[in-house]
Amino acid sequence: SRVLEESTNRDAWEKGHVLHVGGASFVLTRNRPCIESLQVKQCAVKGFGIQPLVVKEFADSVVFRWFSASCPDAWKLVSSGEESYVPAETDVGNRLKVEAVPLSKGENGGFEVGDIVCCELPGVVQPAPNLSMYAPRFRHIAEENARDFENSVRVISYNLLADNTPASRWGRYSFCADDALDINYRKQLIVWELVHYDADLICLQEVTPTAYHNYLEPQLRLAGWAGVYDSKNFTTGMGCAILYKTSRFELRSQHRVDFYREWAAAIKMKTEDVPSPFAQANLPAQLRKNLDGNSAVGQILCLKPKWKDAMDPIFVLNTHLMGHPKEVLGRVIQVTTLLRRTRSVLWEEHGLEDAGIIFGGDFNSTEEEAAHSLLKSGSLSSDDAVWSDAHRLFAEQEEEATEEGHGEKTADAAANHTPAVSVSTANGDAGLTADQGVHTEQGVRTEQGVEVDVQVSMGRGALHVPASYIDIE
Repeated sequence: SRVLEESTNRDAWEKGHVLHVGGASFVLTRNRPCIESLQVKQCAVKGFGIQPLVVKEFADSVVFRWFSASCPDAWKLVSSGEESYVPAETDVGNRLKVEAVPLSKGENGGFEVGDIVCCELPGVVQPAPNLSMYAPRFRHIAEENARDFENSVRVISYNLLADNTPASRWGRYSFCADDALDINYRKQLIVWELVHYDADLICLQEVTPTAYHNYLEPQLRLAGWAGVYDSKNFTTGMGCAILYKTSRFELRSQHRVDFYREWAAAIKMKTEDVPSPFAQANLPAQLRKNLDGNSAVGQILCLKPKWKDAMDPIFVLNTHLMGHPKEVLGRVIQVTTLLRRTRSVLWEEHGLEDAGIIFGGDFNSTEEEAAHSLLKSGSLSSDDAVWSDAHRLFAEQEEEATEEGHGEKTADAAANHTPAVSVSTANGDAGLTADQGVHTEQGVRTEQGVEVDVQVSMGRGALHVPASYIDIE
Protein backbone atom coordinates (compact mmCIF):
# COMPACT_ATOMS: atom_id res chain seq x y z
CA SER A 1 0.00 0.00 0.00
CA ARG A 2 1.12 3.58 -0.64
CA VAL A 3 2.61 5.52 2.30
CA LEU A 4 0.49 8.58 3.09
CA GLU A 5 2.13 11.99 2.71
CA GLU A 6 1.48 12.86 6.35
CA SER A 7 3.35 9.76 7.56
CA THR A 8 6.43 10.35 9.71
CA ASN A 9 9.87 9.18 8.63
CA ARG A 10 9.78 6.54 11.37
CA ASP A 11 6.61 5.03 9.83
CA ALA A 12 7.65 5.47 6.21
CA TRP A 13 11.22 4.22 6.32
CA GLU A 14 10.41 0.77 7.65
CA LYS A 15 12.36 -2.31 6.74
CA GLY A 16 10.69 -4.09 3.83
CA HIS A 17 9.05 -0.99 2.38
CA VAL A 18 9.84 -0.21 -1.26
CA LEU A 19 10.97 3.25 -2.34
CA HIS A 20 10.02 4.18 -5.92
CA VAL A 21 12.13 6.87 -7.58
CA GLY A 22 11.17 7.40 -11.23
CA GLY A 23 11.21 3.96 -12.77
CA ALA A 24 13.57 2.45 -10.18
CA SER A 25 12.53 0.58 -7.03
CA PHE A 26 14.58 0.17 -3.86
CA VAL A 27 13.82 -2.23 -1.02
CA LEU A 28 14.46 -0.51 2.32
CA THR A 29 16.56 -2.12 4.99
CA ARG A 30 17.94 -0.87 8.33
CA ASN A 31 21.22 -1.34 10.14
CA ARG A 32 21.16 -3.84 12.96
CA PRO A 33 20.70 -2.37 16.45
CA CYS A 34 23.94 -2.16 18.37
CA ILE A 35 25.52 -0.94 21.59
CA GLU A 36 28.44 1.41 20.97
CA SER A 37 29.57 1.53 24.60
CA LEU A 38 28.50 0.26 28.03
CA GLN A 39 30.14 1.51 31.23
CA VAL A 40 29.46 1.62 34.96
CA LYS A 41 31.29 4.45 36.74
CA GLN A 42 30.43 3.93 40.38
CA CYS A 43 31.15 1.71 43.33
CA ALA A 44 28.69 -1.09 44.01
CA VAL A 45 27.19 -0.67 47.49
CA LYS A 46 24.35 -2.62 49.04
CA GLY A 47 21.05 -0.76 48.87
CA PHE A 48 22.17 1.93 46.39
CA GLY A 49 21.09 1.95 42.77
CA ILE A 50 23.59 1.33 39.97
CA GLN A 51 23.10 3.32 36.76
CA PRO A 52 24.91 2.03 33.64
CA LEU A 53 26.02 4.46 30.93
CA VAL A 54 24.95 3.12 27.55
CA VAL A 55 25.32 4.55 24.06
CA LYS A 56 23.12 2.79 21.51
CA GLU A 57 22.79 3.09 17.73
CA PHE A 58 19.90 2.04 15.46
CA ALA A 59 18.19 0.65 18.56
CA ASP A 60 14.68 1.55 19.69
CA SER A 61 15.23 0.17 23.18
CA VAL A 62 17.70 -1.72 25.37
CA VAL A 63 17.01 -4.60 27.73
CA PHE A 64 19.38 -4.99 30.68
CA ARG A 65 20.26 -8.17 32.56
CA TRP A 66 22.18 -8.10 35.84
CA PHE A 67 24.31 -10.96 37.17
CA SER A 68 26.02 -11.65 40.51
CA ALA A 69 28.83 -14.12 41.23
CA SER A 70 30.64 -15.15 44.41
CA CYS A 71 33.42 -16.84 42.39
CA PRO A 72 34.68 -16.57 38.81
CA ASP A 73 32.36 -17.83 36.05
CA ALA A 74 29.55 -18.62 38.51
CA TRP A 75 27.23 -15.87 37.30
CA LYS A 76 23.64 -15.94 38.51
CA LEU A 77 20.89 -13.83 36.96
CA VAL A 78 19.51 -11.44 39.60
CA SER A 79 17.52 -8.94 37.53
CA SER A 80 16.18 -8.75 34.00
CA GLY A 81 14.64 -5.83 32.08
CA GLU A 82 15.41 -2.94 34.44
CA GLU A 83 18.14 -0.44 33.55
CA SER A 84 19.07 0.22 37.17
CA TYR A 85 19.92 -2.40 39.78
CA VAL A 86 20.02 -2.13 43.58
CA PRO A 87 22.44 -4.67 45.14
CA ALA A 88 20.89 -6.81 47.88
CA GLU A 89 22.37 -8.32 51.03
CA THR A 90 23.08 -11.54 49.10
CA ASP A 91 25.28 -9.56 46.67
CA VAL A 92 27.67 -8.24 49.34
CA GLY A 93 31.16 -9.57 48.57
CA ASN A 94 30.11 -10.68 45.09
CA ARG A 95 31.11 -9.32 41.71
CA LEU A 96 28.44 -7.84 39.43
CA LYS A 97 28.10 -7.55 35.69
CA VAL A 98 25.47 -6.13 33.38
CA GLU A 99 24.45 -7.17 29.88
CA ALA A 100 22.80 -4.79 27.41
CA VAL A 101 20.62 -6.22 24.64
CA PRO A 102 19.77 -3.72 21.84
CA LEU A 103 16.39 -4.06 20.15
CA SER A 104 14.78 -2.44 17.11
CA LYS A 105 11.27 -2.83 15.76
CA GLY A 106 11.05 -5.56 13.17
CA GLU A 107 8.40 -6.83 10.80
CA ASN A 108 4.93 -7.91 11.93
CA GLY A 109 5.31 -6.29 15.33
CA GLY A 110 8.42 -8.25 16.24
CA PHE A 111 11.90 -7.10 17.25
CA GLU A 112 15.35 -7.44 15.75
CA VAL A 113 17.99 -8.27 18.36
CA GLY A 114 21.54 -6.92 18.12
CA ASP A 115 24.74 -8.22 19.65
CA ILE A 116 24.83 -8.41 23.44
CA VAL A 117 27.42 -6.24 25.17
CA CYS A 118 28.67 -7.00 28.69
CA CYS A 119 30.34 -4.87 31.37
CA GLU A 120 31.77 -6.25 34.62
CA LEU A 121 31.86 -3.83 37.55
CA PRO A 122 35.21 -3.21 39.26
CA GLY A 123 35.63 -4.64 42.75
CA VAL A 124 32.96 -6.37 44.79
CA VAL A 125 29.71 -5.15 46.31
CA GLN A 126 30.42 -3.24 49.53
CA PRO A 127 28.26 -3.35 52.68
CA ALA A 128 26.03 -0.34 53.24
CA PRO A 129 27.58 2.44 55.35
CA ASN A 130 26.25 3.20 58.81
CA LEU A 131 23.19 5.37 58.15
CA SER A 132 21.88 5.61 61.72
CA MET A 133 22.57 9.37 61.75
CA TYR A 134 19.70 9.81 59.31
CA ALA A 135 17.12 8.05 61.49
CA PRO A 136 15.89 11.17 63.39
CA ARG A 137 15.53 13.12 60.14
CA PHE A 138 13.56 10.41 58.42
CA ARG A 139 11.32 9.93 61.47
CA HIS A 140 10.45 13.62 61.25
CA ILE A 141 9.67 13.28 57.54
CA ALA A 142 7.50 10.21 58.17
CA GLU A 143 5.56 12.11 60.81
CA GLU A 144 5.06 15.05 58.47
CA ASN A 145 3.99 12.78 55.62
CA ALA A 146 1.36 11.22 57.89
CA ARG A 147 -0.32 14.61 58.09
CA ASP A 148 -2.48 15.76 55.20
CA PHE A 149 -0.83 18.92 53.88
CA GLU A 150 -2.12 19.18 50.33
CA ASN A 151 -1.03 22.81 50.07
CA SER A 152 2.41 22.36 51.63
CA VAL A 153 5.79 22.29 49.89
CA ARG A 154 8.94 20.62 51.20
CA VAL A 155 12.21 22.14 49.94
CA ILE A 156 15.81 20.98 50.26
CA SER A 157 18.98 22.82 49.24
CA TYR A 158 22.23 20.87 49.01
CA ASN A 159 25.81 21.71 47.96
CA LEU A 160 27.20 18.43 46.62
CA LEU A 161 30.93 19.36 46.62
CA ALA A 162 31.89 19.02 42.95
CA ASP A 163 34.21 16.15 42.10
CA ASN A 164 36.40 18.50 40.02
CA THR A 165 37.08 20.69 43.05
CA PRO A 166 40.58 22.23 42.90
CA ALA A 167 43.23 20.34 44.84
CA SER A 168 43.71 23.35 47.11
CA ARG A 169 40.25 22.72 48.60
CA TRP A 170 40.57 19.01 49.32
CA GLY A 171 42.83 19.72 52.29
CA ARG A 172 39.74 20.83 54.22
CA TYR A 173 38.48 17.25 54.14
CA SER A 174 41.59 15.46 55.39
CA PHE A 175 39.45 13.92 58.12
CA CYS A 176 37.57 11.96 55.43
CA ALA A 177 38.87 8.83 53.69
CA ASP A 178 39.80 9.33 50.03
CA ASP A 179 37.44 6.61 48.81
CA ALA A 180 34.54 8.27 50.66
CA LEU A 181 35.27 11.55 48.83
CA ASP A 182 35.17 9.79 45.46
CA ILE A 183 32.10 11.05 43.58
CA ASN A 184 31.51 7.54 42.22
CA TYR A 185 30.90 6.51 45.83
CA ARG A 186 29.20 9.70 47.08
CA LYS A 187 26.72 10.23 44.26
CA GLN A 188 24.68 7.15 45.09
CA LEU A 189 24.52 8.10 48.77
CA ILE A 190 23.43 11.60 47.75
CA VAL A 191 20.57 10.22 45.65
CA TRP A 192 19.55 7.86 48.44
CA GLU A 193 19.48 10.75 50.91
CA LEU A 194 17.51 13.04 48.58
CA VAL A 195 14.95 10.35 47.81
CA HIS A 196 14.39 9.66 51.48
CA TYR A 197 13.97 13.36 52.28
CA ASP A 198 11.09 13.20 49.79
CA ALA A 199 11.22 16.94 49.07
CA ASP A 200 8.90 18.49 46.51
CA LEU A 201 11.67 20.83 45.37
CA ILE A 202 15.42 20.14 45.33
CA CYS A 203 18.02 22.88 44.80
CA LEU A 204 21.54 21.60 44.13
CA GLN A 205 24.86 23.44 43.85
CA GLU A 206 28.35 22.35 42.77
CA VAL A 207 26.96 19.73 40.41
CA THR A 208 29.13 18.56 37.52
CA PRO A 209 27.33 17.88 34.22
CA THR A 210 28.66 14.32 34.17
CA ALA A 211 27.33 13.51 37.64
CA TYR A 212 23.99 15.16 36.87
CA HIS A 213 23.24 13.77 33.42
CA ASN A 214 24.75 10.32 33.88
CA TYR A 215 23.50 9.49 37.37
CA LEU A 216 21.64 12.06 39.46
CA GLU A 217 18.98 12.99 36.90
CA PRO A 218 18.28 9.41 35.67
CA GLN A 219 18.02 8.07 39.21
CA LEU A 220 15.85 10.93 40.50
CA ARG A 221 13.67 10.72 37.36
CA LEU A 222 12.95 7.09 38.20
CA ALA A 223 11.93 8.26 41.70
CA GLY A 224 9.49 10.89 40.37
CA TRP A 225 11.48 14.11 39.87
CA ALA A 226 12.22 16.12 36.75
CA GLY A 227 14.99 18.68 36.64
CA VAL A 228 16.77 21.56 34.96
CA TYR A 229 20.57 21.89 34.97
CA ASP A 230 22.55 25.05 34.18
CA SER A 231 26.33 25.12 33.92
CA LYS A 232 28.45 27.95 35.23
CA ASN A 233 30.45 30.10 32.85
CA PHE A 234 33.98 29.62 31.58
CA THR A 235 35.60 26.26 32.33
CA THR A 236 34.48 25.59 35.89
CA GLY A 237 32.85 22.29 34.91
CA MET A 238 30.04 22.57 37.43
CA GLY A 239 26.67 24.24 37.85
CA CYS A 240 23.32 24.30 39.64
CA ALA A 241 20.19 22.19 39.30
CA ILE A 242 16.55 22.45 40.38
CA LEU A 243 14.43 19.32 40.50
CA TYR A 244 10.69 19.16 41.15
CA LYS A 245 8.22 16.37 41.76
CA THR A 246 6.24 15.78 38.60
CA SER A 247 3.26 14.65 40.67
CA ARG A 248 3.17 18.05 42.37
CA PHE A 249 4.29 20.56 39.73
CA GLU A 250 4.20 21.29 36.03
CA LEU A 251 7.06 23.28 34.48
CA ARG A 252 5.86 26.47 32.79
CA SER A 253 9.17 28.21 32.03
CA GLN A 254 12.86 28.13 32.88
CA HIS A 255 15.47 30.86 32.83
CA ARG A 256 19.26 30.87 33.17
CA VAL A 257 20.66 34.03 34.74
CA ASP A 258 24.26 34.65 33.71
CA PHE A 259 25.63 36.96 36.40
CA TYR A 260 28.68 37.87 34.33
CA ARG A 261 26.65 38.91 31.29
CA GLU A 262 23.95 40.65 33.34
CA TRP A 263 26.60 42.66 35.18
CA ALA A 264 28.54 43.54 32.02
CA ALA A 265 25.39 44.54 30.13
CA ALA A 266 24.11 46.70 32.99
CA ILE A 267 27.40 48.56 33.32
CA LYS A 268 27.64 49.05 29.55
CA MET A 269 24.07 50.35 29.24
CA LYS A 270 24.41 52.61 32.32
CA THR A 271 20.69 52.48 32.98
CA GLU A 272 18.68 52.80 36.17
CA ASP A 273 18.93 49.03 36.50
CA VAL A 274 22.35 49.62 38.09
CA PRO A 275 21.72 51.13 41.55
CA SER A 276 24.01 54.06 42.28
CA PRO A 277 25.97 52.22 45.04
CA PHE A 278 26.79 49.59 42.39
CA ALA A 279 28.17 52.11 39.88
CA GLN A 280 31.42 50.75 38.53
CA ALA A 281 33.43 53.76 39.67
CA ASN A 282 32.31 53.26 43.27
CA LEU A 283 33.32 49.61 43.47
CA PRO A 284 36.69 48.41 44.81
CA ALA A 285 39.02 47.47 41.96
CA GLN A 286 39.37 43.88 43.20
CA LEU A 287 35.58 43.44 43.36
CA ARG A 288 35.18 44.81 39.82
CA LYS A 289 37.78 42.30 38.69
CA ASN A 290 36.06 39.45 40.52
CA LEU A 291 32.65 40.37 39.08
CA ASP A 292 34.07 40.62 35.57
CA GLY A 293 35.43 37.10 35.85
CA ASN A 294 32.75 35.49 38.01
CA SER A 295 31.35 32.24 36.67
CA ALA A 296 28.21 31.96 38.82
CA VAL A 297 24.74 31.46 37.39
CA GLY A 298 21.24 31.76 38.78
CA GLN A 299 18.19 29.67 37.95
CA ILE A 300 14.53 30.69 37.79
CA LEU A 301 11.81 28.08 37.32
CA CYS A 302 8.12 28.91 37.00
CA LEU A 303 6.11 25.96 38.30
CA LYS A 304 2.35 25.45 38.28
CA PRO A 305 1.17 23.52 41.36
CA LYS A 306 -1.06 20.56 40.58
CA TRP A 307 -2.93 20.41 43.86
CA LYS A 308 -6.56 21.39 44.21
CA ASP A 309 -7.47 25.10 44.15
CA ALA A 310 -3.89 26.14 43.30
CA MET A 311 -4.35 29.05 40.90
CA ASP A 312 -1.07 30.98 40.74
CA PRO A 313 2.36 29.63 39.76
CA ILE A 314 5.33 29.75 42.12
CA PHE A 315 8.86 30.73 41.20
CA VAL A 316 11.87 28.74 42.41
CA LEU A 317 15.31 30.39 42.45
CA ASN A 318 18.65 28.67 42.94
CA THR A 319 22.23 29.96 42.90
CA HIS A 320 25.72 29.66 44.39
CA LEU A 321 27.01 33.06 45.52
CA MET A 322 30.62 34.26 45.58
CA GLY A 323 32.58 32.41 48.22
CA HIS A 324 35.36 34.65 49.50
CA PRO A 325 34.53 35.88 53.04
CA LYS A 326 35.35 39.47 52.01
CA GLU A 327 33.10 39.50 48.92
CA VAL A 328 30.14 40.69 51.00
CA LEU A 329 29.15 43.40 48.52
CA GLY A 330 29.65 40.99 45.62
CA ARG A 331 27.03 38.67 47.10
CA VAL A 332 24.62 41.60 47.50
CA ILE A 333 25.09 42.47 43.81
CA GLN A 334 24.45 38.85 42.80
CA VAL A 335 21.29 38.59 44.91
CA THR A 336 20.03 41.88 43.52
CA THR A 337 20.76 40.76 39.95
CA LEU A 338 18.81 37.54 40.37
CA LEU A 339 15.84 39.21 42.08
CA ARG A 340 15.65 41.96 39.47
CA ARG A 341 15.69 39.38 36.69
CA THR A 342 12.97 37.49 38.54
CA ARG A 343 10.83 40.61 38.68
CA SER A 344 11.30 41.01 34.91
CA VAL A 345 10.22 37.40 34.30
CA LEU A 346 7.17 37.84 36.52
CA TRP A 347 5.89 40.88 34.68
CA GLU A 348 7.10 40.50 31.10
CA GLU A 349 6.44 36.78 30.64
CA HIS A 350 3.65 36.04 33.09
CA GLY A 351 1.94 39.40 33.64
CA LEU A 352 2.34 39.14 37.41
CA GLU A 353 3.19 41.95 39.80
CA ASP A 354 3.74 39.57 42.70
CA ALA A 355 4.02 35.83 43.26
CA GLY A 356 5.23 33.23 45.71
CA ILE A 357 9.03 32.90 45.45
CA ILE A 358 11.24 30.21 46.98
CA PHE A 359 14.93 31.13 46.96
CA GLY A 360 17.36 28.27 47.54
CA GLY A 361 21.11 28.05 47.22
CA ASP A 362 24.54 28.15 48.77
CA PHE A 363 24.72 31.80 49.86
CA ASN A 364 28.16 31.65 51.52
CA SER A 365 26.74 34.14 54.02
CA THR A 366 26.29 34.44 57.73
CA GLU A 367 22.94 35.51 59.11
CA GLU A 368 24.31 38.99 59.82
CA GLU A 369 25.60 39.65 56.30
CA ALA A 370 24.03 42.15 53.93
CA ALA A 371 22.95 39.58 51.31
CA HIS A 372 20.93 37.74 53.95
CA SER A 373 19.53 41.00 55.32
CA LEU A 374 18.43 42.02 51.84
CA LEU A 375 16.51 38.77 51.42
CA LYS A 376 15.02 38.99 54.89
CA SER A 377 13.95 42.64 54.95
CA GLY A 378 13.68 43.43 51.25
CA SER A 379 15.98 46.47 51.18
CA LEU A 380 19.36 47.89 52.13
CA SER A 381 19.66 51.50 53.22
CA SER A 382 22.33 53.78 51.78
CA ASP A 383 24.07 53.96 55.18
CA ASP A 384 24.34 50.18 55.54
CA ALA A 385 27.79 49.08 56.66
CA VAL A 386 28.23 46.97 53.52
CA TRP A 387 29.05 50.05 51.43
CA SER A 388 31.80 51.36 53.69
CA ASP A 389 33.15 47.93 54.59
CA ALA A 390 33.51 46.90 50.96
CA HIS A 391 36.53 49.12 50.25
CA ARG A 392 38.26 48.18 53.51
CA LEU A 393 37.72 44.43 53.00
CA PHE A 394 38.93 44.47 49.43
CA ALA A 395 41.92 46.61 50.25
CA GLU A 396 42.89 43.88 52.71
CA GLN A 397 42.19 41.21 50.10
CA GLU A 398 44.38 42.96 47.51
CA GLU A 399 47.16 43.20 50.08
CA GLU A 400 46.82 39.49 50.89
CA ALA A 401 46.80 38.61 47.19
CA THR A 402 50.00 40.60 46.67
CA GLU A 403 51.75 38.89 49.55
CA GLU A 404 50.70 35.27 49.06
CA GLY A 405 48.97 34.92 45.69
CA HIS A 406 45.29 35.70 45.29
CA GLY A 407 44.13 32.21 44.30
CA GLU A 408 45.73 30.36 47.21
CA LYS A 409 44.70 32.98 49.75
CA THR A 410 41.13 32.90 48.55
CA ALA A 411 40.96 29.16 49.15
CA ASP A 412 42.59 29.43 52.56
CA ALA A 413 40.33 32.25 53.69
CA ALA A 414 37.22 30.48 52.48
CA ALA A 415 38.23 27.38 54.41
CA ASN A 416 37.91 29.34 57.65
CA HIS A 417 34.45 30.67 56.79
CA THR A 418 31.48 28.80 58.24
CA PRO A 419 28.31 29.67 56.31
CA ALA A 420 24.92 29.78 57.94
CA VAL A 421 21.46 30.21 56.53
CA SER A 422 18.12 31.55 57.63
CA VAL A 423 14.58 31.06 56.45
CA SER A 424 12.62 34.29 56.16
CA THR A 425 9.11 35.36 55.28
CA ALA A 426 7.37 38.69 54.79
CA ASN A 427 7.04 38.87 58.56
CA GLY A 428 10.77 38.60 59.14
CA ASP A 429 13.02 35.94 60.55
CA ALA A 430 11.39 32.57 61.12
CA GLY A 431 14.17 31.61 63.49
CA LEU A 432 15.74 28.84 61.45
CA THR A 433 19.52 28.77 61.31
CA ALA A 434 21.98 26.02 60.55
CA ASP A 435 25.76 25.98 60.84
CA GLN A 436 27.96 23.80 58.63
CA GLY A 437 27.05 20.16 59.02
CA VAL A 438 23.91 20.74 61.12
CA HIS A 439 20.50 19.59 59.93
CA THR A 440 17.37 21.51 60.89
CA GLU A 441 13.72 21.40 59.92
CA GLN A 442 11.19 24.18 60.26
CA GLY A 443 7.82 24.99 58.70
CA VAL A 444 7.28 28.45 57.24
CA ARG A 445 4.10 30.02 55.90
CA THR A 446 4.26 32.20 52.80
CA GLU A 447 2.07 35.09 51.74
CA GLN A 448 -0.14 32.80 49.68
CA GLY A 449 -0.71 30.48 52.60
CA VAL A 450 1.49 27.68 51.25
CA GLU A 451 3.43 25.99 54.01
CA VAL A 452 7.10 25.46 53.15
CA ASP A 453 8.76 22.64 55.07
CA VAL A 454 12.43 23.54 54.68
CA GLN A 455 15.06 20.82 54.89
CA VAL A 456 18.55 22.22 55.54
CA SER A 457 21.62 20.11 54.82
CA MET A 458 25.33 20.92 54.84
CA GLY A 459 24.64 24.36 56.28
CA ARG A 460 22.59 25.54 53.29
CA GLY A 461 18.94 26.48 53.16
CA ALA A 462 16.08 28.11 51.31
CA LEU A 463 14.41 31.46 51.77
CA HIS A 464 10.99 32.74 50.75
CA VAL A 465 11.00 36.30 49.45
CA PRO A 466 7.91 38.12 48.11
CA ALA A 467 8.53 39.51 44.64
CA SER A 468 7.78 43.01 45.92
CA TYR A 469 10.94 42.77 48.04
CA ILE A 470 13.16 43.64 45.09
CA ASP A 471 14.27 47.23 45.72
CA ILE A 472 17.44 48.95 46.82
CA GLU A 473 16.93 52.21 48.73
